[in-house]
Amino acid sequence: MIRYKQNKVLDPGVTLPRNSKTFMDKEMTRREQRRNYSDKVHIDKMKEVIPDELQNTLVIYEITNRSPKTWDDYLKLLMQAYKALHPDKA
Repeated sequence: MIRYKQNKVLDPGVTLPRNSKTFMDKEMTRREQRRNYSDKVHIDKMKEVIPDELQNTLVIYEITNRSPKTWDDYLKLLMQAYKALHPDKA
């Protein structure tokens, strides 16, 4: 495990060239960017992959402008809708 500024840990698979502070800075920037996606990005990506039947259940929320704005709330709503559609699988 490699530690870098402020006790942040790099991915274990990362190998470091000698004297490569620039490499470390770039790697930490990439990791920070991956972590800092907004909720809207996650919600948009989820909309691309959920099945049509589940998308159809969420239409009323989108029409009335009551769709959840946070990732956690959106995920909870998807889980509730899935459980309602498939009680045998829940």
